[in-house]
Amino acid sequence: MNHDHFIVPPGKEIRLKDYDPGFTSHYKNKDEASAKLRKDIKRLAKYQDVLYAQNTYALLVMLQAMDTAGKDGTIRHVMSGVNPQGTQVHSLIYRKKSRSVGYSRASIRRRRIGSFPLPMQKSGCIGTTT
Repeated sequence: MNHDHFIVPPGKEIRLKDYDPGFTSHYKNKDEASAKLRKDIKRLAKYQDVLYAQNTYALLVMLQAMDTAGKDGTIRHVMSGVNPQGTQVHSLIYRKKSRSVGYSRASIRRRRIGSFPLPMQKSGCIGTTT
């Protein structure tokens, strides 16, 4: 799958109207996509074991969307195959006046997969590094 559709270059402003909310990539139906998701959840669980064994790196997942857009449900669904003891979820706050994101003091420890559901400002969002 080509992920270019989802990557925003650092510092670039985007407008949500430029993105199709019905984007399904090359999947023709829900069953086809669900089969791929189940396969990827199993792969993620294997990668979590390797991440823990190496004790060198951490994985940071940041989701950005409007309130009630399903960020928490996405985390629960996609991370359903990983060991919850090896994950952390933290909230980030968007500061409207300075257009910056207030990062939590918490950091993702080695061996962990961290998720940050990120609120999105209404006029668009600013790209983050990948």
